[in-house]
Amino acid sequence: MAYPTEKQVPENQDRIQCLYCERTDEEVPLIQFVFKGEHHFICNRHLPLLLHNPKELACKLPDMEQVGAARGH
Repeated sequence: MAYPTEKQVPENQDRIQCLYCERTDEEVPLIQFVFKGEHHFICNRHLPLLLHNPKELACKLPDMEQVGAARGH
């Protein structure tokens, strides 16, 4: 699986930005992840949502409500 190189924007996005708050990589550090074959980015502030409460991202990512929270912390 190929990951975007610097400034290469995934097909499902107009620009590289946080899935939740839409801040860009020019404003905050972003972490890339893949869900259902699509590349997405999330900022450090909203990463805990992805890890501990992914259902809150269901409005942005369909089927995310089925993903369980991380365990074992």
